[in-house]
Formats: sequence, C-alpha cells, structure tokens
Amino acid sequence: MLERDNCYCLQDELYQSATHLLRTTSDNTGLAYLNGDLKRLFDRFVAWALFIGSTPFTVVALIAVLTADRHNPFIKLNFNNPVTEEDIAIWKIRSMLPNAQKREASVVMGSPLSDVKRTRSPDPRITNVGRILRRLSIDETPQLAQAGLGRLALFGYHYFTDTDWELGLLPNKDIDPFSGFISAVKRGLQPGFLGLYGIYERSILTLNDRVGLEWLYSDRANFFGNLRILGHTVIAVLSQRGAR
Repeated sequence: MLERDNCYCLQDELYQSATHLLRTTSDNTGLAYLNGDLKRLFDRFVAWALFIGSTPFTVVALIAVLTADRHNPFIKLNFNNPVTEEDIAIWKIRSMLPNAQKREASVVMGSPLSDVKRTRSPDPRITNVGRILRRLSIDETPQLAQAGLGRLALFGYHYFTDTDWELGLLPNKDIDPFSGFISAVKRGLQPGFLGLYGIYERSILTLNDRVGLEWLYSDRANFFGNLRILGHTVIAVLSQRGAR
C-alpha cells in the first residue's frame, strides 16, 4: 500500500475523507482484491439487485425522454482506453441532445471535459429532462445491466472521455497522479459503475482530483470500503448531487 509520502496529489481534506472511507484491517486490498473472483461475483449479484430495484424509475425516465423529443431514449457512448487499447462502451439513458458526443469538441475548447464541467456554465447539450435525470443519476441505470453481465465492473474507476485522455491524462502521463493511475490501469484496474467519483461533488472535482482519487482507490479498494461507497452513493443520489 502506498504511503502518504508517495502522494496521490490530493487536497488533504479530500485525501483524509477518501482514506477513511476505504479503511480496513483486511490484507485483501487494492488490485489483488479488485481482480479477484469473489469481487466479480459480488459485483454481478449486487448489480442485478440494483437494476431490478431501479426498473420503475428507469421506465419513467425512458418515457419522459421519448416524449420530450421523440428520439431514441438510449445512447451508447464509445470511448477508447489508450493504455490498454480497449474500446469501452457505456450505455445510458440519453440526457443530451442527439449526437451530443460529436459536439463535444465545440464545448471543451481545448480543455479536458472534467475541468470544463467544473469551471463553466452548464453544458448546453443537456436537455431539460436530462438535467433532472443527471442530478438523480437515473441516466446511468443501464450500466447496472452491463455490470450484471460482466461487461463493466460495478465498483471501479469512472470512465474518462477521449478528450480527457487526449488533453489531460496522456500529456501528463509521466507525472503523478496521472502516472500512478495509468500504472494501475495497466495492472488491471477496470472502469466501473460505482466509485469515489460518484460520492464527492462531481462538478467541483478537478481532473487532478479525479485521477488522484482513482489512483488511491486502486491501491486501497476492499470489500467493506466498497460497501461504504455503495451507501454513500445512495446518499449522494438522494441529495441530488449527481452530474450537472
């Protein structure tokens, strides 16, 4: 386990909060735990339970999106992980205008999308219905089915967009926290539905904070820590601290 002197490059308050959340006396932590069979089975079981429980909200959301603009309420986002050369497919309930992913360049204007969300006004691509879905995180419920099928981890790092990789992570790949996170991805850290990113105020996290949190998670993840992440995520959703 990395010590504080190795620095996840997090603000002290954020570091203390995250490490407290992931506290454990178990030796089965980090990537050894994340890549274990027990964790994979637990992910699938909990994912299906959450998916079934959220079905009524998902159905209402799908009807609302379809009624609003008569376009397909589902959207498949395709991202490439340049570290592993793997393509990542993320299914969501559409909260933006059609073809929003193709319009991303005009929104980011040369900055990583994570930093754009923090420093600028709400994304103009988000619809009125979508704004509500994102605040409640209902737009992400299709990913529970992906986790149940084993195509996405239930607990892991929140995916980064292509612009995040191109404009933020890769240009800084030789310095921490970026190098530490990239090393963890090379060693098996998988994108997931739940994680530290969903607990803290997403819209105020810098890209540096996000990467630092994911690096810390890759080193300290454990069973009871994941249970706390699940509980805190429910609290975050109920308090409407989803994406903006």
